Amino acid sequence: MAIVRRVCMHGFILAAAVSLMGAFAGCSGNEPTSPPVVTRQSSVVAGDFNSDGRLDLAISASISTGSTFLPGKVTVYFQDSAPALPGLFSKRTEFDAGIDPAHIAGADVNGDGLPDLLTANFGSDSVSVLLNDPVRPGSFFPAVDYPGIPASRSIAVGDLNRDGLPDLAVAASDGIYILFQNPNARGTFTAPFRLAIAGGAFSAAIGDLDGDGIADIAAAGRDMVGVFFQNRLIRGAFSLPASFAAGINPNAVAIADIDRDGLLDIAVANIGAAPDGSGATISVLLQDPRHVGNFLPASNFNNPKGARNLAVSDLNDDGFPDITVASTEPRSQNPGVISVFLQNPAAPGNFLLPASYQGGFTPLSVAIGDLNGDGKPDIVIQERPGILFQNPRTPGIFFNEVVVGP
Repeated sequence: MAIVRRVCMHGFILAAAVSLMGAFAGCSGNEPTSPPVVTRQSSVVAGDFNSDGRLDLAISASISTGSTFLPGKVTVYFQDSAPALPGLFSKRTEFDAGIDPAHIAGADVNGDGLPDLLTANFGSDSVSVLLNDPVRPGSFFPAVDYPGIPASRSIAVGDLNRDGLPDLAVAASDGIYILFQNPNARGTFTAPFRLAIAGGAFSAAIGDLDGDGIADIAAAGRDMVGVFFQNRLIRGAFSLPASFAAGINPNAVAIADIDRDGLLDIAVANIGAAPDGSGATISVLLQDPRHVGNFLPASNFNNPKGARNLAVSDLNDDGFPDITVASTEPRSQNPGVISVFLQNPAAPGNFLLPASYQGGFTPLSVAIGDLNGDGKPDIVIQERPGILFQNPRTPGIFFNEVVVGP
C-alpha cells in the first residue's frame, strides 16, 4: 500500500518544516526504535465547504515514516459560524487522499453548488477527487482515485471540451494530463490522456489565452512556460505547446488580466537556481494586444530565494491585480518568506518592490480570500496553516501571521 518516494522540485530535495505526529517506540537503552510518523503540509485552498457563508480552509499533507510514504490526508479547517467570531476556526476534519498529495484544488465539479476537493498525488501517480456530501456539507465522500499520471504535481479545473462541465488538467513529470468529466456520471472522469511537454510540467492553469472564447492551458515547464491552445474546430484537442521564456526554473503559473487590457496574461513563480534557489523571480508575461495569443517578453521581478507558488488578486482595492508569492529556500532550514508585490497603477503590468512577511513557517503554497468578513482579502499559508490578515486601515498591508491550527 505504501510507496517509497522523495519529493523533488526541479531536482531539489524539498527541505520543508515538518511536524512530528508519532514518537519513538523505544526510549532507553538499546531497545529497537521505529521511525516517527511525519506530516508535511503541502498545499492550501480556501472555500466555503460547509455552506455557512464563511470561508474555510483545506490543506493537503503528506504522511511518511522513515523513507516510506503512507496515504496522504486532506484536513478541512472550518471557520466558526458565530456572528461575533469571524476569522476564528473552531473545528477540523481529516479525509484520506492519495500518497504524497503535492497540490490541492477546490471546485464544484459535479454541479451541486458545493465545492469539492481534488489532490494531485505525487507519490501514487494519481488524482484524488473528494466530492462534498450535499446532505452534510463540509463532509466529503471517500476519495476516488484516477491513476496513470506520473509524479502528479499540480491540478487545475476548467471546461476543456466545451460541454459545460469542469474537466481537469494535471501537471506531471512528462507533460499535462487531461481528464474529461463523464457527462453521464457527474463528478467522475474519463481516463487521462497526455499532452507532452519537454522536461515535464510543474504547474498548470486554465484560461482563454487567445481571445477565441475557448479554454487553453498554460504550464510551468522545466525551463519555460508552455501554452497549449485549444483547437477551435475539434473540441478538447490542443496544439503542441508554444514556448515562452520566463525566469530560472519556473515552478508555478497563474492566469489573470494583469494589466487590465481585456486580455489574459501569465504570472510565473520561478524557484531559482540550484542548489539554494538563488536568482528567484516572478515573471509577468503580458499578452501582446497586436498579436492576440502571443506574449511580450517576460518582465522579471526579484523575489526571495526559492519562489514556490503564487496567487494573483487585487489586494489593495485599486482595481489592479497584485501578486503574492510563497518562497522557501531548497535544502535550508531557514524560515520562508511571503512576498506581496503590489502593482503600480501608473504603469500597468509593473510592480513595486515587494513587502516581505516572515515567521516560523515554511511556505510552499498560498491562497487568497476574505477570511474575517471585513471585505479585505487575506493571505493563507499552507503550513500549520496560518493567515496574514489585512490591516483594514492600510490597504495591501498585512498583520503578522495568526496560526489557525497545529
